[in-house]
Amino acid sequence: MNDISLDWLGVRTTPFQHLVGERQLMNFAAAVQSTRHAFYDDRAADGLAAFPTFSSYYSWRAVAQLWEQLRELGASDRVMNQQVHYRSVITNHREFVAGETVTVVAEVTGLRQHKAGTLLATTVDMRAADGTLICQELAEGMLRGIESPAGAHQFARAAAPTLAGPAKRNLDVRIQVGPLLAHQYDAGADIHFPIHTSARAAHDAGLPGIIVQGSATLGICVDNVLDWLLPSADRAFVSQVEGSFGTFLRPGTDVQLRAEASAWNDGMAEVVFSLFSQDEKEIIRNGYIAVTAAGAGRSIGSGRS
Repeated sequence: MNDISLDWLGVRTTPFQHLVGERQLMNFAAAVQSTRHAFYDDRAADGLAAFPTFSSYYSWRAVAQLWEQLRELGASDRVMNQQVHYRSVITNHREFVAGETVTVVAEVTGLRQHKAGTLLATTVDMRAADGTLICQELAEGMLRGIESPAGAHQFARAAAPTLAGPAKRNLDVRIQVGPLLAHQYDAGADIHFPIHTSARAAHDAGLPGIIVQGSATLGICVDNVLDWLLPSADRAFVSQVEGSFGTFLRPGTDVQLRAEASAWNDGMAEVVFSLFSQDEKEIIRNGYIAVTAAGAGRSIGSGRS
């Protein structure tokens, strides 16, 4: 069996379809500990709001399907077991809507050399019944300690996102991460990978212990930023979420979220952020969120103080 091959590039999954359910939408929001009203109000005239990173519910399934196809091409379990989340870029063209059918396809779009191993890039498209794009997610996984195949491109770090104008206000808030967060996310988001719930699997993968899922970590940052920008009862659309992952987030620890936000401009605000561990190591770097809310001229920080 081959550890990794350039033949993986361009491999695509067979499209699969899924009916978006209200239960999945609400459970996902609960899995990242959100208390925002719009994610749970099934009586709202506009229906339930989808959490901004809900695409992870589908991208995980698509990537798992993709890995099965790569195994058929000779990929070894050693590679799969060494994978950790490295970077995510989520582009929402609109919200997911309860009751609609989504068609999901994943494709291997990159293999790059990195000093820590190999970066595997997967692009996941999620489309509506009429073929229009609901969301596209770029998920990069680090295959730790796995040597890149000959001919793989050298890693080049993505440019750090910046605000179009000067920062209007800064956020610096401590977040308590519950000891069971990884298990709660596993259940609520219905996303399963053993290193996040099994101490044995984490140890076998060379990790210090169970670590919180990257998509859960990103979701918690998004939720706290929304709470900072807007009152809990307000609905907002997040068109872009991105972030790169550094050190691991351990359950039962405190973390520090630091963010800068632009002024509202035609109802839109941009936020750049980082998440730090208790010993000031970056858990998420180069974070970026684009938020659209009803009503221009809203002051930044009109949500939680």
